[in-house]
Parts: sequence; structure tokens; C-alpha cells
Amino acid sequence: MKSFENGKVRVKCGRFDGHVRKVSEAVTGCYFNGTVHKLGEVWTEPNSNGLEETSAVNKTMFCSKSAEGYFQSKLIGCSRTHIRNYTYGVRFFETTDRIQLNSTNEVSPYLMCTEDTPGGVQLVNVNEKKEAGCLIDNVWHKGSEPWIDEQRGAVFECHSYSQYRKKECLIENRRISIDKEVKLSNGCTLLCHPQANIYKCNTPLINFEVAGKVQKSNH
Repeated sequence: MKSFENGKVRVKCGRFDGHVRKVSEAVTGCYFNGTVHKLGEVWTEPNSNGLEETSAVNKTMFCSKSAEGYFQSKLIGCSRTHIRNYTYGVRFFETTDRIQLNSTNEVSPYLMCTEDTPGGVQLVNVNEKKEAGCLIDNVWHKGSEPWIDEQRGAVFECHSYSQYRKKECLIENRRISIDKEVKLSNGCTLLCHPQANIYKCNTPLINFEVAGKVQKSNH
């Protein structure tokens, strides 16, 4: 696998007309440990913090996309497996729970998932439950509590650790649903977009900068 400025490219050997040639193909998704994962996919990887191979604690990964458009494999939590033995009928029953990074499981005794080494996780015993959430700009937000960003005119909510998404637009003390258009008091129309708010105005407004060429309508 080779990395170029525009993303990931997989390089391998292929046989054509009896000759071996180098074949390059673009990779759409997150390439991790020899596997390509789709955008938004969650998967489990073996832990890499020096624990024994028999450890039941693995790490949970998530495929995301950066603001620049690059695919990123992100560590988002711990995954642990429980094996319970039964005396009647079934020999064992296996279950797996995922604990988000810097949060705990739901039921006591509480274990917090921490990143003890770069790319490695461990479960630490703690006295109280810590709700899942996300760390954005060094501020911790609870997963159950959306927050308001007045500068960006939006309401955000946690999607996963270090990941968040736009829930609504906030304009003139009004909450507007994603993909909805509303008329504003200044005569403009707002389209609440999942990324940046889009304003449609017939005339330029004070404190607004026009980017690109202005297209005039013939009608």
C-alpha cells in the first residue's frame, strides 16, 4: 500500500499475457491491517499495548473522513468478550460489549476504557459510571446532551468519541431541521445544510463576503 496526496492507492502484482506487472488501484475507505473498511464502519482489532494474546480486551475502530476529505481509521473504544459456562445443554455462551473511549460500561462494577499507549487500550476499575460522549476542541460533551455553537449557528451532538454531527441550524433563536429552507427577516433564504449553512440572498448584505463570481439571472 502506498500513500499519495489524494488518498490511498493499493499497489500489487498482476499477470498479463504471461508477464508480471505492477497494478495500482484507488482505495475508497479506510485501509487498516490489510483490510479496507467502508466509511462509517465500526470494527474490532487486536489490542496492541503489550498485553498477552489471551487478553479479552480488544480495541474498537471507526472509519471516518477528515475535513480535507481523507479517510481516517480512528480508535474509539474498547471491546471485551464474556464467556459464560453452563452446565445444562449449552457448553458456553459468548457476548461482546463495546465501551467508548474515556467512558464506562453501564452496570457496576464500572470499567473505564482508556488509551494507555498510542493505539493501545486498557480497562481500568473506577468507582462511578461515566457517560459516553465526545471530546471536541478539548471540551467534553455528554452523549445525551446536544450543545449550541452560536458562532456557527448550529446545534451539534456526539456521534462517537472525537466525532460529532450537526443536528439542527440555529438562526434568530429558531431551530431549523437539516435540509429545510426558511425565509429570514433580512429577506434571505436559509438552507440548513449538514455541513455549512447556505444563504440565498437577492442583494449583498453587510458583513457578508461574496466568494467566487456572482452569477446574474436573466429573468
